[in-house]
Amino acid sequence: MTQLTKFQLIKLITSCALPLAVAIFTLVTTLQNRQIALQNREQDLLESEDDQRQSFFVNYINDISRFRDQNIENLTNNYNKLLYIRTKTLTTLRKLDNERKKYILLFLKESSLLSEDEQSLLVGADFNGISINHNDCVFKNIIFSGVYFQQVSFRNCLFENVTFRQVDFHQAILSHSIFYLTYFISCRMDYVNFQEAVISESYFNSSSLSYTDFRQVKIDFVKFYNVNLTKASFSDNPTQMQYSLIRNSLLPNGTFSPIDNIDIVSNLCTSFEKWSPIPIDGIKVHNCTFIINISNTTIARYIRRPFIDRSVLIDAKQADFLFELKQKYMMMYVSIIIYFVGVEHGVFETQQF
Repeated sequence: MTQLTKFQLIKLITSCALPLAVAIFTLVTTLQNRQIALQNREQDLLESEDDQRQSFFVNYINDISRFRDQNIENLTNNYNKLLYIRTKTLTTLRKLDNERKKYILLFLKESSLLSEDEQSLLVGADFNGISINHNDCVFKNIIFSGVYFQQVSFRNCLFENVTFRQVDFHQAILSHSIFYLTYFISCRMDYVNFQEAVISESYFNSSSLSYTDFRQVKIDFVKFYNVNLTKASFSDNPTQMQYSLIRNSLLPNGTFSPIDNIDIVSNLCTSFEKWSPIPIDGIKVHNCTFIINISNTTIARYIRRPFIDRSVLIDAKQADFLFELKQKYMMMYVSIIIYFVGVEHGVFETQQF
C-alpha cells in the first residue's frame, strides 16, 4: 500500500473530526442528562420522605391534641388513656428526623403531658441527637424515665425539680445549663459535657459518669452516691467540691471514695421477733440467744437492704459481706442458706454454710 500523502492524511482527519465531535458531544450530553435525572430522582425521593415525615408529625400533633382535649379531666389518672399516648408517641418518633423529634418533646412539655408521674409516657422513647437551647429548654417538675438522650445538645437550659431515671445521656452536651434539685438515678452519662454548667442541690446515684467533663462547673451541695467517675474531669480549683459529697464511688484516679457500711441487723435482740420459726414452738429466744427445742427446726427472715446502692463496689469486686454466728450446741447440725434477691425478686446468688 502506498503511503498517504500529507494532503490525504489531513483530509482523512478532517473528514473524521466532525463525526467524532458529534459522538463525544452526544456521549457527554447523555451522561449529563442521566446524572441530572438521577439527582432529580434523589431530590424527589428526599422531598417525598420529608413530606411523609411532616405528615406523620402533623397527624401526631392533631391526634394527641384532640385526644387530650377530649379526656382532659381524667387523663393523667387513666392508665389506658396514657398508654394510647405513649404508644402513639413511640411509634411516631421512630419515623421522624431529629428536628421534628425535638418539637414532639416540646409539644408534650407544653401540653402538660410530662408530669411527675412515675408512669412516664416516654419509657423507651428515642430522642437521640436532638438539640434544644435557651428559652425552649426549660423543664420543671418532670420525671424522665427510660428515655434515650444520646448525643443530645441541651445548652443554656434550666432543669428544676427534674428526675432522670435510667436515662441514656451518652456523649450528651449539657454545657452552660442550670440543674437545680435535679436527680440522676441509674443513668448512663459517660462522656457527657457539663462544662460551665451550674449543678446545685442535686443528686447522682448509681450512675456511670466515666470521662464526663465537669471542668468549670459550679457544683454546690451535690451528692455523688454509688457512681463511676473513672477518668472524669474536674476543675483544678480545690473549692469546686467543698460543699459536695462523694460516697461509695469510683473516683477519677481509679481509687474509691469513702465507703458507708451497711448493718444488716442493727439491733440483734429486737430483730429476733421478726424471724419465722417452723414449727412455731421449735425455737425460743432467751437473753438474745436462739434456744432450739426441736431438731430439724427452720427459721427464716427477709431483710430488705439496698445493695443496689453499692453496685459500683460489687461490680469492681470490692464489696465484702461479713456474716458472724456464735453457736454452742451438742450433737446438732446447723445449716445456713443466704439468698440474695434482685430487684425483680429473682434469686441472683445463693450461699450455703
